[in-house]
Amino acid sequence: MDDYDFTIECYTEMSSRVVTFPKSESNKLDEDTYFVVLDTSKLDPGNLKVRVAAAIPDTEVEGLRKEVIVFETGKRIVKSV
Repeated sequence: MDDYDFTIECYTEMSSRVVTFPKSESNKLDEDTYFVVLDTSKLDPGNLKVRVAAAIPDTEVEGLRKEVIVFETGKRIVKSV
């Protein structure tokens, strides 16, 4: 992942609130592993999802190829009053 740029977006289903982390704000664990620390108070309640969008150099085409991966974390954001 060192060779290309990416953005991580954290959100919950049925919500317009998104917390975005560019590569520069991500924490590098090793050459292929990055992580973020999420303040869940910035999100609405619901199942936490993550979208990673990467701009990857591609020898098949000129320029960069955009790859997007979306996955569920298995975690639920719950707010209490």
